[in-house]
Amino acid sequence: MMLEYDHLFIGNRWVTPATASVLEVRSPATLALVGRSPDGSPDDMDRAVLAARDAFDAGPWPTLSFAQRVRARDVLAPTWVGSVPSPPSVCIAMSTSSCGVSNLGMTVRSRCTRAHLRRALG
Repeated sequence: MMLEYDHLFIGNRWVTPATASVLEVRSPATLALVGRSPDGSPDDMDRAVLAARDAFDAGPWPTLSFAQRVRARDVLAPTWVGSVPSPPSVCIAMSTSSCGVSNLGMTVRSRCTRAHLRRALG
């Protein structure tokens, strides 16, 4: 599986990188090429930091309670499913871990996270 991206996600939208420089991602196990991504330049990083600062200062997030943030995450989470490769697939491509081990780890972490959130929200 080869993942290729030609834009950066900055300010809640996909933008063209400031340079044409590209990073190649290789599997440490096989050295096979598993992905390509724009190599964010200092200008891209500045744009991302400014967009994040603006979103935090001018957006609703800093005024939301913890419970409201969790609800927002729960509403948005289903939209992420299928929009990016599954973490086990990426892990397997970039390491030597097996699918079963990766899926087991994600299941345990997911259950623990849900349990902690339920306790925190009462």
